[in-house]
Amino acid sequence: MAIVIVWAKLWPEFLLHALGAPADVRPSAGVADKVGSLFQRLGDRWQPLVNLSRYIAWNDILMVPLAVLGMAAMRWRSMIRGQEIALPLALGCLAGCMLALAQGYGWGFRYAHGFIGPFCLLAGLGWARFRPQDALRPLLIGLCITALGSIFLVWRTHAFVAPYAASHRLIDSSQADVVLIDPRGGLYVTDLVRGRNGVPGKPMVMNLGMLTLDQVDELCKSYVVELFDRAEFRPLGVPLARWNLSRMDTLRAHMKEAGCDKPVQPPLPETFEDALNAAGNAM
Repeated sequence: MAIVIVWAKLWPEFLLHALGAPADVRPSAGVADKVGSLFQRLGDRWQPLVNLSRYIAWNDILMVPLAVLGMAAMRWRSMIRGQEIALPLALGCLAGCMLALAQGYGWGFRYAHGFIGPFCLLAGLGWARFRPQDALRPLLIGLCITALGSIFLVWRTHAFVAPYAASHRLIDSSQADVVLIDPRGGLYVTDLVRGRNGVPGKPMVMNLGMLTLDQVDELCKSYVVELFDRAEFRPLGVPLARWNLSRMDTLRAHMKEAGCDKPVQPPLPETFEDALNAAGNAM
């Protein structure tokens, strides 16, 4: 409760005192609305399960089961009297996994990373209370499964990220001032709108769907503009996503009429040897 008061009440008041009233005030949900939305997530029967499955898969396979045993090992009478040290750890882990935001795509369930330490402590308690005498076989089996699972997950992560990394390299190689992303037809292509190493630069990458007709005209008039759409990212292996936005059809048609729809092209080889390498030594 104290941390909620600090960030929700005291910090905004401090900013208001130090910097003055904001020039642009937008309505936002209050603290009660945000807390209510946390508990609404419990109504989604799949979200906590999906989050927890990611968390289990990207950690030691025995960590969560042993942590559950550690919770079961708590002495309930001591817990009621406030003498069970594992109780706050258990409450934090349960709240962190059940009420956390859905991270969307990704791996490891990053919103529960802060609870890895408490989970490990609870897992240690569960192992100490329930393990057979001098029996390390379950631990060794768990470590082997974790190692094999980690190899598989790292391979799948690389396979998932590779098309987007190739798309970033192609965009970064553009000599244009601005690259407009048309994300239709690709999964998570909107996330290609980012600067090099997180810093905006040349080319400036923008989402075409977020621009108005006048803004597109201004860009085409003042800068060298190139397009990056499904014709470029689909051959790189970006997964297909079937969605449409009719407003972007209008923008694309207007850009074509204005001659401002040149696609992103990789740079030309600088030397004859580079050209041979790019062609796979076809000659």
